[in-house]
Amino acid sequence: MTPPDLRMSARSLAHLTRYLERSCDRAGVSLAQYRLLSYIDSAERRAGELAQQAAVSRPALTLAVDRLAQRGLVDRARLPNDRRGIAVRLTTKGRTALEEADQVLGELLATIVPEDELEGVMHAALVMGQGMARTFGDEGALQPALETAAGHVVDNETNRWGGPEPPLWKW
Repeated sequence: MTPPDLRMSARSLAHLTRYLERSCDRAGVSLAQYRLLSYIDSAERRAGELAQQAAVSRPALTLAVDRLAQRGLVDRARLPNDRRGIAVRLTTKGRTALEEADQVLGELLATIVPEDELEGVMHAALVMGQGMARTFGDEGALQPALETAAGHVVDNETNRWGGPEPPLWKW
């Protein structure tokens, strides 16, 4: 791929972010809240670990978690062997909010990507997700998506999915 192609791809992703923000708003969470909920989805997270994954300061994370807790989307629990440690976990209401946002975001992607291109776009998103996990250590946040995709291997010669229908991942 030539640098202008990469530049246009980066710009497309940056512009896509605005539509993701709007869609999340319609689902009742901000894109930042959606990211936090998705980080917590696979397992409860220590507050410090969550701040690191989200690339925010601890005070910023505390404020974000406070807002999610006020809405009943997450709760905090003391860690049994760590007097200062706090774990953040999804509530039932938080899981429902995350699933609603997943649905709205999946519908957005299905709307803007032509049906015959959807498999390739989903594969590209998986490749980017794996690259983020490798580069930035986001394995925890992407684990549900990577596990879901494990049975959906792309044949490099045909660039076609193997296995059942491609999933719409929760990111």
